[in-house]
Amino acid sequence: MDLAEKLLARKDATADDRAAIRLQRARLRAGLQAGEGPKATAVVGRMVEDFQYAREHGQTLTANDLVSLGRGLERQKKYGEAVETYDLALAAREGALRAAGGDPPLVVGVDSPLDLRRHVIELRRGALRASADEIREALSGFLADLPVDRLDLRNWALLGLLDVLGELGRLPEATELLETNRERFAGSDFANRFEYLEALLLFKRGARNEAELRLRALRNHLDRSDEVDAMAGWLLGRVVLNDDGPQRPQEAASFFSEVIANHGSGGYVTASRIGLSEALAQLERHDEAVAACRLALEELEQSGPSFEMDGDVLRVSLGVTLESLRQDGRLQEAAEYLPLAATLAESDDPQRAALVQRQIAQIYNLIAEQLDQRAKRTDVDGPADADGPMGAAVRRDPHALYAEAGEAFQKLALMQKADETASAEASWRAAELFSQAKQFRRALDILEAFSVERANHPFTPRALLRIGQLRQQLGGLRDAIAAYQECYRRFPRTLEGARALVPMAQCHFLVEPSNIDLVEKTLRIVLEESEVFTPAAPEFADALFLLGDALWRQGEHERAIPVLSEALERYPTDPRRIRANFLLADAYRQSALALKRGADRAAPGLWEQDLRDAYTERFAQARTRLREVINDLEERPREELDSLDAVLLRHAYLYEADCRFEVQDYREALQRYDVAASLFKDYSSALSAYVQMIHCYVFLGDGQEARTALARATVLVDALPASAFEGNVNPESREEWKRYLAWLGASGLF
Repeated sequence: MDLAEKLLARKDATADDRAAIRLQRARLRAGLQAGEGPKATAVVGRMVEDFQYAREHGQTLTANDLVSLGRGLERQKKYGEAVETYDLALAAREGALRAAGGDPPLVVGVDSPLDLRRHVIELRRGALRASADEIREALSGFLADLPVDRLDLRNWALLGLLDVLGELGRLPEATELLETNRERFAGSDFANRFEYLEALLLFKRGARNEAELRLRALRNHLDRSDEVDAMAGWLLGRVVLNDDGPQRPQEAASFFSEVIANHGSGGYVTASRIGLSEALAQLERHDEAVAACRLALEELEQSGPSFEMDGDVLRVSLGVTLESLRQDGRLQEAAEYLPLAATLAESDDPQRAALVQRQIAQIYNLIAEQLDQRAKRTDVDGPADADGPMGAAVRRDPHALYAEAGEAFQKLALMQKADETASAEASWRAAELFSQAKQFRRALDILEAFSVERANHPFTPRALLRIGQLRQQLGGLRDAIAAYQECYRRFPRTLEGARALVPMAQCHFLVEPSNIDLVEKTLRIVLEESEVFTPAAPEFADALFLLGDALWRQGEHERAIPVLSEALERYPTDPRRIRANFLLADAYRQSALALKRGADRAAPGLWEQDLRDAYTERFAQARTRLREVINDLEERPREELDSLDAVLLRHAYLYEADCRFEVQDYREALQRYDVAASLFKDYSSALSAYVQMIHCYVFLGDGQEARTALARATVLVDALPASAFEGNVNPESREEWKRYLAWLGASGLF
């Protein structure tokens, strides 16, 4: 090694010299690659580099060299390259044999070509996921080439063929295969192994009772140190665990435990740990089941994939357990397996890994939904029971679990990049779950990337609509408008494109309230031009209520009246009806006030009387609507009214009284102002009611009552809490009210 380093350092070394030296160094390092740890790993890496350099620069690698290179690549988990290299080694050996006329020279290498072929088949099946047909063909060729004395390899090949023929649904061929080979094993050291194969075939054919009897009989005459005992014990546990009759998990667990205790390590010990995990899960001993599963995973990672045992066996087993728990609603128990499942989802096979990842995501999602529902029922059913069926999960925040589910689906989307449909669905689920987790920015990032990367995907209209909604929710109104506009512009005849119109109008109104024309134009598309929405659609109702609201806010009271009237007529049970009825009442009131001002300016005559009749009718309409609002809100307990409802109720009382006042029905107005002042004595609205009462008494010529009302108002203005003057529509402060009441008292009006 030292000499090689010195030769490579010489400046006069040619490229051919370097290649030859590195080939010799690779052969030296091949003898040093045994063992584990960072040092051995580094040696393997340098050996592989040297062999590959020598090969690329014209050096011929012998079969032995290729085997060494293959082992190095395998230790680097480059299984595909390793298999190709082993195949080259076998081909090089055959070529050398032919060149030597069948007499193997010393340079041929590959001392056990059949064992190497076996190893290659194991790698193809376990690490490279070759199809069952490919493995069947390889095993059949391998079996045909076996000499009479290699019963060990024949038994191994038959075991593999039983597995793949069962997977292909061709068990009759497996039966014929065993019949053909029975005489070869009779009376040999491998007779017990062949008897195991016959029991395995019975199990695969569904003859479990017969298989159980054969296995029990086989184990009775086996030494406990015999590997066949491990094989038979594992299969017996499987037969008992998967019996068609009553499940016997306790008995199965005892068989698996015996194998583990008696045999220490090996593929069937690992398989028994997996079976033990399933049995313990059925026995509700989930902590022990997870521990057994974790040990099996550690053993698999140490031993590497093999023909008999690989990570898929564990994935399938864990998947069955998770699915069973999910179907039974045992979500908290299922959650205990999820960290282990997440490790198993890191597979070289994207399809198998994706199945596990999907299960993880779905279970997190279901747990979050269950906890969310529990949280919503807590007020009714009382506090959640931390020792109940959901255990510690009830103390978790559903939002955190929604986020974990979102992370799992996002990971699934990346794993399924090759399947555009599946990847898109997983991305969409991730975004929705992050929204449920209140992580709106995460959801928005995913959907924005989705809309760019999948511009023509069927989900794109929905993604653009959701982007607009999330931007609107986050306060980015102009950006939301851009998303809604793109959604409608590109997909006007889709449901999502049409659904973008109403929130687009909302954003337009919030960004520029004075631009009522743009808001109305957008909403009129929904109400008058849409090919998608009919009056039965929720979006039609949204547009109608929103248009009425927007017109009212802009003081377009005459135009708001027919819109709000139509909304209330079409949707009498809509939750927005109370607010809409109030707006309609106020629109009538404002319209009546405008007509009254016109009547006051009009010359005496018929036209003046028409105006008076019109505004009187409008005030009557307003009173009727306001009384409906009052009745609707008074039906609810006062403590259940939200802040908006409370404001509507106060103003409804005051406006109803105002409508009486404006038509000079002072006595009726007085009664309603008095009720309003009494009901809302903790609000500055009560002061407005007292002022109006004073005006009523003045018009009725009752100065004494006017002074009494003023006195009550003067006392109230000092008694009101500071909060009564904060956050109100009327901005007057306590001091301003005091000055006004003092001026009123000194005015000489009463």
